[in-house]
Amino acid sequence: MTIPPWPASKTCITHAVIDLAITDVLDHFSIVVDARDALSMTFFYTSDLDQKCDFQVEGAVDEAFAEAQNIGSKMTLDDGSVTKQKDYDTLTDFWPFLRVKVTGQLAPTSGTVNVWIFKETLTR
Repeated sequence: MTIPPWPASKTCITHAVIDLAITDVLDHFSIVVDARDALSMTFFYTSDLDQKCDFQVEGAVDEAFAEAQNIGSKMTLDDGSVTKQKDYDTLTDFWPFLRVKVTGQLAPTSGTVNVWIFKETLTR
């Protein structure tokens, strides 16, 4: 019996939130990522805001996000004014379109946040 080779995969990296300076407690959104060809998605968050901030992955069936749905658990990063805070989350549930919502718990006065999205896809 011959075992077929494991399918090759590739990773696409998107810098979805770039040095966003948050100074309020409103929701801020990353760019929308097309995940229709994704096997898995990893979200990497960094913050050096001087307040805690929350990151929530959202999924939708279309790019307009008319019916956005929270996916997984909210990720909270502590005050990063002294030491930059970092964390990640991996998603294997399928949603065609994804974005990240970033919200300060209290209004920060300094610092920025970044979000990178690593998408693993099958090569063809």
